[in-house]
Amino acid sequence: MKTVDRALFVDDGAAIVTIAGNRVEKHVLQRAADGNLVPKRLWTARIRYCSALVEAPQQGTIIATDTSGRHFGLCNASGGILWQTAPVGEGDRGVLLADGTFLFATWHGLLQRLDPRDGREVSGLFQAGSQLRKLHLTRGKDLLTVVRLIPAISSRDPVGEVLCGLDIGTMAMRELMGNTFTSGMYVSPDGRKILCRYLVTDPAGELRARPSKWVVKDTMTGAGLCERIVTPPPAFAQPVWSPDGLWIAFSSRDAHLFVSADTLAPVALVPGTFPQRPVFNPAGGFVCLCRTDDAVIAPVGELFRWPFPDE
Repeated sequence: MKTVDRALFVDDGAAIVTIAGNRVEKHVLQRAADGNLVPKRLWTARIRYCSALVEAPQQGTIIATDTSGRHFGLCNASGGILWQTAPVGEGDRGVLLADGTFLFATWHGLLQRLDPRDGREVSGLFQAGSQLRKLHLTRGKDLLTVVRLIPAISSRDPVGEVLCGLDIGTMAMRELMGNTFTSGMYVSPDGRKILCRYLVTDPAGELRARPSKWVVKDTMTGAGLCERIVTPPPAFAQPVWSPDGLWIAFSSRDAHLFVSADTLAPVALVPGTFPQRPVFNPAGGFVCLCRTDDAVIAPVGELFRWPFPDE
């Protein structure tokens, strides 16, 4: 498990499934004498351009999705490919709904709902009429949200984003927050907060060179709770909330950054080789630092031995 591009803790955190190149692998996690989790590989499946993983525990299936929007049903016990679908287009990671079905949204606004047992569509494909990103199901599975994209105001502005609640029965969307013209919206596990990234106004600068303003807001009221300006480089991105909502983790070109969700103050900066989006285990006590050649599953408490240098 030296190189990990993407990862997903499964079996209530007792195992982890990883993506590395064209390999999808499952590792059982054994606790060592020092309390750390040691991975032991159970199986390997070959899937080209795999980009996302979702567990369907009741069906004993891992749903792997490639960059074309093709889904593969992998047997959780053996890694065997049980079924696969035709591609529907690239999208972010799908979600498992409360009834056990799998919902996927493409970047072109197509919604697809599958039965994880056989990969068959539960209902016909639904075209939402706008680009969709970041499907999110709250921890209690009582709120399903999606980010709807709208055109930018001008060539010097980012694409607008609107957080919407999605009714799975009708596929109707209702706005939870107005147009923010953020360049990223990330809902907390309980759905009560949202992390928004804005590009600081600078008419003379290019979009990618502008400083970023990160703001944590109340999802229902839109009220700002805390904010922080981040000046590039390095550009930290791919934020991930911890399951308990206490921490937010980011990745950059050469490190993982951990901040307090209450203040956005940096608390740890962990160097690594080509870091990817980190993944917390369900209980939140461990985090998989997805990286090239030096991926590791670390206790969250140990990360704070690498304090943020400017604080």
